[in-house]
Amino acid sequence: MQHDKGRNTKMMRVNCTQCGAPVEVDSQRANHICQYCGSQIIVEREKISPVKSVLDFVTDQQKRMDDIKKEKLENERREREKAEKALKKYWWVYALVMLIIFGYSIVMEMQQTQVALNSSVAGAPTPTPIHLPKVNIMIFTCDTGTDIFNGLGEVTNGYVMVQNVGEVDISNVRVELRANDEGKTHPDKYYELPNLPSGYQIPLRLTVDTENNVDTELEAVVSGDNNIYSTTTKSSCNRQTVDQQVVDSMGVLFKIVVTK
Repeated sequence: MQHDKGRNTKMMRVNCTQCGAPVEVDSQRANHICQYCGSQIIVEREKISPVKSVLDFVTDQQKRMDDIKKEKLENERREREKAEKALKKYWWVYALVMLIIFGYSIVMEMQQTQVALNSSVAGAPTPTPIHLPKVNIMIFTCDTGTDIFNGLGEVTNGYVMVQNVGEVDISNVRVELRANDEGKTHPDKYYELPNLPSGYQIPLRLTVDTENNVDTELEAVVSGDNNIYSTTTKSSCNRQTVDQQVVDSMGVLFKIVVTK
């Protein structure tokens, strides 16, 4: 069967109504002749509704969009696989670059912090040193005797040194001598000083009433303003004569002397 050139044809297979032989005919033509028996074959053209045409167009467009989307996803997958292969091959290069960037950021941050600290220190006033009070007390020697002037029996004398080794003066200084066998309150048990300047010391002889034939233990206590408090002890004060050499080494009693 021949067709005009340039004409769009759509071949289809039908059976001859007379002999039943299969015959290929052009669906665009209505009349055909059977090649086997010469009978006329009439083919009804397919009627396509407008709705079906629209649906077919939409379906074709959707299929085309799906194909484009699949192609895009496939390209992305290929690019991702390519990047993963490159990362696996040159991972040490990426690690080195990240380490350099991290180290550089740390150095810059430290430099900025140091600049800020230097600026704050340069603009801040010089701190004023804190001057703290401090006092030492020592019992150099001790001896026993009899006090007939105050109507007492045996008494014990303690030769005490008080030193202001702090950086500020000490006001309202009070020195007290105590004993483990103390009896009545002796008038020379205490010594009070309005002020003990920084760097000065004062040697004292204090006396307490004690019992006969008892191994006396002495305790010297110093207190003052600014929560000043210090104490020291000396045991076995049973000497009956003055240790003049030790007393002389202490300096003049009851007189403040410079130790600087």
